[in-house]
Amino acid sequence: MDLKVELRGNNRRRSSVCNFPPLRLDFPRSEMDGTIFENQNRIKLVTHCQTGRERYGQYVLLEYLIYRALNVLTDLSFRVRLADFTYVDSEGKKDTISRVGFLIEDDDDMAERNGWEVLEIPMISPFEMDSRQLNLVELFQYMIGHTDWSAFMGQEGKDTCCHNGRLIGSFAGPVYAVPYDFDFAGLINARYAQVAEAIGTRTVRQRMYRGVCHQDEILQGSIEKYIEAKETIYELFEGVDGLEDRQVDQVTDYLDDFYKTITDPSRVRRNIARQCRRVG
Repeated sequence: MDLKVELRGNNRRRSSVCNFPPLRLDFPRSEMDGTIFENQNRIKLVTHCQTGRERYGQYVLLEYLIYRALNVLTDLSFRVRLADFTYVDSEGKKDTISRVGFLIEDDDDMAERNGWEVLEIPMISPFEMDSRQLNLVELFQYMIGHTDWSAFMGQEGKDTCCHNGRLIGSFAGPVYAVPYDFDFAGLINARYAQVAEAIGTRTVRQRMYRGVCHQDEILQGSIEKYIEAKETIYELFEGVDGLEDRQVDQVTDYLDDFYKTITDPSRVRRNIARQCRRVG
């Protein structure tokens, strides 16, 4: 296929972090009829980041499974497709390499699939958002130990909301936050992942709840969804070829701690309800 390949990303695009950056595949839509990429245009490809370091392939699989776990909880999430990729240097200066990677659903396709559109706005108030879906996302970020996100503002230097997320819905409401880019999550524990100074945690493995405060019945409703999805989420991480046993064990322990918290009312109060951010 005669497609264009572009560099993308922020942190992983830096040569000090990745010697193989994330890519964007730009397909000639009019020529894709009859192929598996029919109706596709521009698709993000998450790559292995570091050539020659096997642990980075594990990071790819773990981030892919995080997307899949969110798919279990809500359709308001990006679908992903795992695949093996072979990269050939057209100038013949570097060896051909084959690595695992995954493709991420196009923003507009994700929004259209859910009956909405992508909203290009600089910021939003939590009062304008669907509280139940927002809390589901906030609890998800807590589950995977991810603090590098915002559902209300964009990243510094960018004029669209949100940081590691997209807003979809209608300008008249409702508005939904759909997160992506989870490589700094404690569940992955990537070697290059950093803790933001403003967060105050010691390592990315240390969870911190960054959601806003909601009514008790909204938080409890989210918790019930996570409990219902528990078995399916665990099975995801146990059923992917290539994920090492020690990684599965670490993920299981990490998820066990999350479920101990949300099934213990005292831990819910201490680690979630009392840590929420009050807005107004």
